[in-house]
Amino acid sequence: TGTIQRKELTLSPNFKKTYDGLTSYTLTAQELASLASQLGAGDAIGSISVEVNDKHAGTHVARFGGLTLNDGNGGNNYSVQLKDGTVEVLTRDVAVHSLVANKVYDGNRYVVVTGLLGPVAGSSRPSGLVAGEQLAYRGRGLFSTADAQSGGVAISGFDLDAGPRGERASNYNIVKEPVHIHDLNATILHCLGIDHRRFTYKFQGLDMRVTGV
Repeated sequence: TGTIQRKELTLSPNFKKTYDGLTSYTLTAQELASLASQLGAGDAIGSISVEVNDKHAGTHVARFGGLTLNDGNGGNNYSVQLKDGTVEVLTRDVAVHSLVANKVYDGNRYVVVTGLLGPVAGSSRPSGLVAGEQLAYRGRGLFSTADAQSGGVAISGFDLDAGPRGERASNYNIVKEPVHIHDLNATILHCLGIDHRRFTYKFQGLDMRVTGV
């Protein structure tokens, strides 16, 4: 007679994820395959969960839970020890479009742009912000003219700040170019002394401006 001993198995999380506002994490197919490579031939991980002790960007303690093994023996071919590990929560990229910069005429072209990003009426449209979150923003703008009229605004020095419900700006990273290319083209043409409004083309029976401004 003889005995087949259980295989000892130690599992510890060590992953990266992008900030999503959650303390849970779903393993990718590649990460599951890496864990399953420690099992015997034909065996597989049935289910497993990951819990992180902090949802914000940074490196945090994480642990596995809810582990089931498909080994044809109810998981009894293994003696599993789950140890704490780390998960690095990466900042989330957010792109900002359609900023509106208004001011009362004061003889210069500079303007301070402030407001909220997120699901609020009249706010700028963010791309990449976690659903339900809001962030304050602040930037410096330069109108294409100092006169009282509508025109292109080049935004620079754009910063994020905490949201009204304590949302952290440090969870996000602004990707470049909050200024629409049409606004930038209009500003360049204006600086060259060219009236961008004269550049039009026909589209569906209408005169459309090349710069879109």
